[in-house]
Amino acid sequence: MKIVFFAFSDNTGGACKAAFSIFANINKKIDKSYTCIEKKNKASIKLVNTIHTYYLHILRLLEKIIIFFYKNNFHQSLNLFPSGSLKKIKKINYDILNLHWINRSSLSIFEILKTNKKLVISLHDMWFFNGSVHYSNSSTKKNLLENYILKLKKKIYEKKNCYYVAHSEWMMQKLINKFGFKKKKIFLNKFYPINFKIFKPRNKIGLRKKHNLPLQKKIILFSSSDIKDERKGIKYFIKIANHFKNDASFYFVTLGNSKNINLSIKNKNYSHIEFLSHNKSAEIYSLSDLYVCTSIIDNLPLTILESMSSGLPVITFDNGGSKEAVMDNGYIVKNRDYLAIIKILSNLKKKQVQRLSKKSRIFALNNFHPSKIANNYIKIFQNINKN
Repeated sequence: MKIVFFAFSDNTGGACKAAFSIFANINKKIDKSYTCIEKKNKASIKLVNTIHTYYLHILRLLEKIIIFFYKNNFHQSLNLFPSGSLKKIKKINYDILNLHWINRSSLSIFEILKTNKKLVISLHDMWFFNGSVHYSNSSTKKNLLENYILKLKKKIYEKKNCYYVAHSEWMMQKLINKFGFKKKKIFLNKFYPINFKIFKPRNKIGLRKKHNLPLQKKIILFSSSDIKDERKGIKYFIKIANHFKNDASFYFVTLGNSKNINLSIKNKNYSHIEFLSHNKSAEIYSLSDLYVCTSIIDNLPLTILESMSSGLPVITFDNGGSKEAVMDNGYIVKNRDYLAIIKILSNLKKKQVQRLSKKSRIFALNNFHPSKIANNYIKIFQNINKN
């Protein structure tokens, strides 16, 4: 059985990082390849040369022009123009093609429809069963573009050779609600693999000295690879930080790419740290006391899983699959209710944080282990290959 993984990247964004981690932890006896557009890891196969890369940039520009006239409330991708990626993937003789995050014109919907071999789609957001938007809610606009792309996605779902893997019950249910229930086509493999050698509890004082952060204050962390993404809810974290501007016992930290955004945090007990490597980001998690997730809609934020693995209790909005991980290891509040988070922080005692820290780490070790999730994928692939 030969499995080909395909994603836009092997290192950019939570979905692609998760995809490569799944690939890397699958049993070496399984014949496998990881193909991508943007490569960093030696084990990956880069499908494009310089000329092909420029071609994909042109496709993205065309997408942006079309999206300008059909703008919606969340991030959008069309994937309507032929990328040429499928022709290159076909040169690898495979039994199953496992698609992960394929946007930025990496692979078109029409190329997917032409795939005759078995296809496994791993759901990292709602794009594969929406129109152009990666997430949707009651405010998402329905228009000609959304309806047209959704019809094409339904054709993919109806292909006999197509199957789906969801990493949260929330995402699985969303797919079922959208396209109808076909049990044999949908598999649940909860959570994502986390590298426990990197994301682990460490000496907080030593790390705080290293990063020049307060030694005794309660450090509250927010992290996002793209802070300006409105879906991540940075505006709520700003409100929380500003509320405590006169409380010297707290210190707030934001981690991520803040290009072209004014955070407007009026609190002298605050620092922003630009996007760091995996290893250095893990240090920021470990030196913090609490992680606050203010995403208004999300599948299963990798930042939550990384925080819990680092022994960092999480306070999160009820935003999708997050509560399946946090459960009683942290705090879940009503979506957008930042005042509830302020109340929790105001009343939180040191012993509570220590207790939740241990529970979070134990839950992570029991549920996010790379070999556990990779072995579940092997079972799914074997099940599909037999059919």
